[in-house]
Amino acid sequence: MKLHVTVSAILVMSVASPALATGTACPARPGSILIQSEVYDGPVEDNAVLAPDSSTGTANKGKNRFDVAGVYTQGRHVVLGCHYKGEAKPVFVEIKTKVKTCEQSFDTKAGGSLTCR
Repeated sequence: MKLHVTVSAILVMSVASPALATGTACPARPGSILIQSEVYDGPVEDNAVLAPDSSTGTANKGKNRFDVAGVYTQGRHVVLGCHYKGEAKPVFVEIKTKVKTCEQSFDTKAGGSLTCR
């Protein structure tokens, strides 16, 4: 009986808050492709989406680079927004360890990736 109550409490908490993962990249999702991603300066709720510092390729296939070291020197952290085909809600990856750059590759047909180092 206690297990049922604990599981219910966890389910309520996960529905009420955005899905947060840890790591330094949008996670691989078997059977799903990454169709869109964003790099945030601080919490998602602040809606501070960063623009890339450099871009190569076309609108359909290319790469973006984000220089994010300054986010950490200001006492904040980077959050990645990861949107997968066929999934209604994005996954947010909070990167609390200091990273310097994030690289986003995108391909409108094959999907993409977003990784920070």
